[in-house]
Amino acid sequence: TLFRSDMTNTLEEKEAIRDVLQQAGALLDAEAFSDWIDLFAQDAMYEVRAYSTEIGVEMEWMKLNRDELKALLEQVPEHLRDLAQRLHLVSPVTVNIQDQEANSVSAFAIFRTTQDGVTQCYAVGQYEDTLVKQEGAWRFLQRTVRLHTRVLEVATHVPF
Repeated sequence: TLFRSDMTNTLEEKEAIRDVLQQAGALLDAEAFSDWIDLFAQDAMYEVRAYSTEIGVEMEWMKLNRDELKALLEQVPEHLRDLAQRLHLVSPVTVNIQDQEANSVSAFAIFRTTQDGVTQCYAVGQYEDTLVKQEGAWRFLQRTVRLHTRVLEVATHVPF
């Protein structure tokens, strides 16, 4: 019975992590930026990277700590921006838990629907996440967005 209890706890923790991964995309889609930031630990880092086949180098597009990311999102309403709706489809591939820390890799696709009702795939890639359990909840400690899409039809200040 001890093994079964440990296994149940692990499955429950994995499901809780998957919920955070799904919720992160849904909150960005709803532009609930303060709720999205709340999914990050105080000492969290967020970065966006893409590999350039043309020059054979991985490029860093953005690297911000939680406070810098929060400040960026607070300024979104002040910028001229894309008004299209976005929809994140997130598919967790792996979730590995070790005590109060977890690592996860997820595939994602972001679709963009214009005000005219035209929908296109905007970006694809993967999330590489390290999460920590704090006060009973899983939070991102490190989120690395690895974009496969390197040419974006419309630039945005909103994270992926």
